[in-house]
Amino acid sequence: MINAGHNSVRHSLFLIVLISVLSLVSGTAPAQSAGNCVNLASRQQLDFWVGSWNIYSEAGAFLGRQDVTEWETGCLIEAVWTSASGETSQSMNLYDPGLSAWRQIHISPNELADLRGGLSNGMMRLSGNLFEPETQTFSQRRWSVSANGDGSLQQVFEHRGSDTDAWVVERTLTARPAATDPDSPVVPTVSAYQPGQPGCWGLAERNDFSFAAGDWNIGAAHNRLALLQSGCLLRERWQASGNDTGVSYNFYDPFTDQWRQVWISPFIFIDMTGGRASPNGPMSLSGTIWYHNGNVAPFRASWTPQSATSMVQFMEQQNGSVWTTWFNATYVRSSATAQADVTISGLGSGQVSSNPAGLSCSGGPSGCSANFRLDAPVSTSGQPAAGSSFTGWSDGPCFGQSGDCSWNIGRNIELTARFTLNTVPDGRIVAAVLPGARSTYVGGNDVTVFASVISRASTPAQSCTIAAPDNAPASLRYRRVDSSNTAIGPPNPVFDLEASGSASFVLAISPTATTPAEGNVFAPVVSCENALLDAVPGVNTFSLSIDTVPVPDILSISATPSADGVIRIANSGGINFMTAAAVNIGAGDGSAGAEEATITVTADDGGANLPLTLQVCETGPQGGCLAPRSGQVTTVFASDAKFFAVFARAQAGSAINFNPGGARVFLRFRDANGVVRSVTSAAVTAPE
Repeated sequence: MINAGHNSVRHSLFLIVLISVLSLVSGTAPAQSAGNCVNLASRQQLDFWVGSWNIYSEAGAFLGRQDVTEWETGCLIEAVWTSASGETSQSMNLYDPGLSAWRQIHISPNELADLRGGLSNGMMRLSGNLFEPETQTFSQRRWSVSANGDGSLQQVFEHRGSDTDAWVVERTLTARPAATDPDSPVVPTVSAYQPGQPGCWGLAERNDFSFAAGDWNIGAAHNRLALLQSGCLLRERWQASGNDTGVSYNFYDPFTDQWRQVWISPFIFIDMTGGRASPNGPMSLSGTIWYHNGNVAPFRASWTPQSATSMVQFMEQQNGSVWTTWFNATYVRSSATAQADVTISGLGSGQVSSNPAGLSCSGGPSGCSANFRLDAPVSTSGQPAAGSSFTGWSDGPCFGQSGDCSWNIGRNIELTARFTLNTVPDGRIVAAVLPGARSTYVGGNDVTVFASVISRASTPAQSCTIAAPDNAPASLRYRRVDSSNTAIGPPNPVFDLEASGSASFVLAISPTATTPAEGNVFAPVVSCENALLDAVPGVNTFSLSIDTVPVPDILSISATPSADGVIRIANSGGINFMTAAAVNIGAGDGSAGAEEATITVTADDGGANLPLTLQVCETGPQGGCLAPRSGQVTTVFASDAKFFAVFARAQAGSAINFNPGGARVFLRFRDANGVVRSVTSAAVTAPE
């Protein structure tokens, strides 16, 4: 289950042992009859949801990705949500024999829902209680998922205040298979089990079970309990030999004001509630155990900390009126470790240290690394040098936070600490954006452009961000890209540039309103603490056309013989050229065949009235005009790339000074309706 707009979580409850592992550890247990959830008729009812899905809003905007996987031979289905902005959530889905219904537990720092229901006419529909900690309010939610018949799914979220109110639809989402989705975008890379942070719901009780977090050895068996999602969730994964596995989810349940554990394996299901009577006492829970062969019995368990490296787990089952030992074992913390890597960013300097000791980075970007016991609590802090300030964490488990960073290290992790200068001189930045035009429609997918930002040689730029201009017909989000234009790092980062420094980004533009036929000049706003980007049309702006229906969207790129983006005319009255390649990745324009568009290609100087004569021709892939060059070329775009050349002849005796912002040649692509669908350009210079 996903919650677009809220941070949802996979609920991790505590894992209970299977009988076959008892021979590996100290303890005793009663005989257990055979029975496997695989044999239950209900087990496969939600299998159609399993897969990796791109999630779109009702308007067609990409929201994020949902990975739905089977655990415990399919007895447990987990859904992990990663939003387009990098937030994660998780849900637990299983058939609850106590309820004789499907059950979903959805948990995050922002909400908790416990839903139940079943499959009817191909639709899985679950409803139940919803708690929102920010407002401390209780209400009800209904969620449904069904197949659309074209390989996609539909998810509907509904809400109401109480049993007497009518259900109100909050949102309807479409899920497309990520592997075959032609519009599949890049989503931030995050852990499926995002590390926890302090502050879940502001509840003191949420720390009651944190002593059990860690990687444990129990004889030859292995048990890992990860504290996740702001400490709201303790997820256990038990592994021994053969099929001896299981998963449990432990969380503080606001509907009962108690801790709850839900555990599932191929052989048994357990649901218990309880708590911790004293700060140093055991966590004690009681409830019911269901064997998948139909047997049911009262059940209780306790976890008692012995030291920082050990705890005792004791479980009993009631047979008649007698409680008998079901499991008894000592847990010993594993020596396994995970590595934390710290990088220091920003124009300032300072030191990063950790508790437990291990990390110690002083100044500069060199960073440091240290190993910590797996699932151990780790805290890092930043101490600024004179003239600098520590502004927080720009990557890692504490992304966006200031102050100390605390988490449980459940995997190798990278953190970035950012230090800024207290006083920074006035700076100047320039930028370039490609391609020069994009087209989409309201309700359509995001379009992307690439931007490079450069600081001048004499001054740096500090605390920079990128945003959409005021009153733009679209919203904007961005991520950094590496040298291969692959998105890296967290979304919407604050960034800094050293003097002469540069950074490149991919901008995702989400359409919100239509534009006039001539399009909208979209000028991304790059603002820094000490500098603001001046818009230069055709250089750091692009033409954005938004319609009400799918339209052509032509991507084009140009090149010059000097390979530096400049048409360099060598002699007075001389001639030189640029070439371009273009392809339509959008729809047709209705002027030709299906998915075809009639495009007219022209060249101009952007209204600068340069002393130039410009002509265009279509070329073959290896060059050479297919017809005599002229003032424009009209051709039909299908799915194949097309190639063009622009010839620029200078007027004898008139110089064109080198001015990349003002002296440029533009190649424009207009569809049959006269709408500009692509623009590419190059600077031009010529002697007198």
